Order: sequence, then structure tokens, then C-alpha cells
Amino acid sequence: MNIPSSMKFEEFQEKGIISSLPKSEKEKYAGFHREAYKDDLKAAKALFTVSPRWTIIAGYYAMHDIAKLYLAEQHGLKITGRGVHLATIIALRKVLSDKKAKEQAVRLLREAEKVYEIFSTHLREGIIPVILSRGRDEREKSQYYSEKHEKLAFEKSAEFNEQVVRPFIELMESMLKDDN
Repeated sequence: MNIPSSMKFEEFQEKGIISSLPKSEKEKYAGFHREAYKDDLKAAKALFTVSPRWTIIAGYYAMHDIAKLYLAEQHGLKITGRGVHLATIIALRKVLSDKKAKEQAVRLLREAEKVYEIFSTHLREGIIPVILSRGRDEREKSQYYSEKHEKLAFEKSAEFNEQVVRPFIELMESMLKDDN
């Protein structure tokens, strides 16, 4: 089953890819993603000198897992199955269109843009799913690009992790901690 990139939130729900997270499963599901994003960050750091390509891949997966953690803890959403990466981006767009979530995101983004240039944009809350999508694109290029295998430069890997992964993770951690 191929997942078209034009699918909407409701279509992912109909297919069971996005669903309500049962309360009985929330602790286990959220716990898995909490540990997974931290583990992926450790792997990205450890792999930097060995494989810049896998540093990008692990960095993206940290972004993906913390996004799923946020969706689970703050919005009671579970995302599994085919198309999980796109579904996570679509779910972020959807939840950040909610007034309370949007206000929280905008407030935290204003603080984050003082530290990270990537958040300096007119898109405000719309930038969060865009950054995750950019991360997914970089991961796919690193993982699946097959025309001409060139060694991935350490600089590109370092730039991706410092200018995309780290700011995204820190913002999502703030969103998970923030009660307002």
C-alpha cells in the first residue's frame, strides 16, 4: 500500500494510521518514544566520526520519535503503520492548528528564535512540521539516495544535527514541559 503525500489527517484516521491512544497504552507508548528519541540522539553523537550518513539518519529518528511523544502525551494520538513519517507531520500540522496549541507554539518559538536561526520565520507555528519534514527529506537522501554514492561530508552532518535536529528537539522538549 503506497501512501500518497496528499493524504489528509482524517484519511490517516480512516486507515487506522492515526488513532486515539488508549489510556491503558499511553504510559508504554509514550515511554517507548521518550527512550527512543534519547537513544537516537546518543547514537547520532556516537556515529558522527564513524558515519556522518548514519548520524543524519539517527538525528532524524530522534526528531520523529519526540514528535510522536508530543502527539501522544499532549494530544492523545498514536501513530503506527505504513506512512508513519508523513502521518506524524500531518498530525503535527493538525494539532498546531488548535488555538491553545498554536498559542503555546508561537510563545515558545519566539523564545527559541533568539537562540536558533531556523525558527526565525513568518510561518511561526507552521515551522514545526516543516522542520520535521526537512529532517525526513535529509534522512531519505542519506539513507536511500542511490544514483552516485558519495561519502557524506562531516560538515553536512554536523550542520544538520546542530541547525535542525538540536533546535527541533529542544523546542519539542519545551512543548512537552510547558503547561500553558
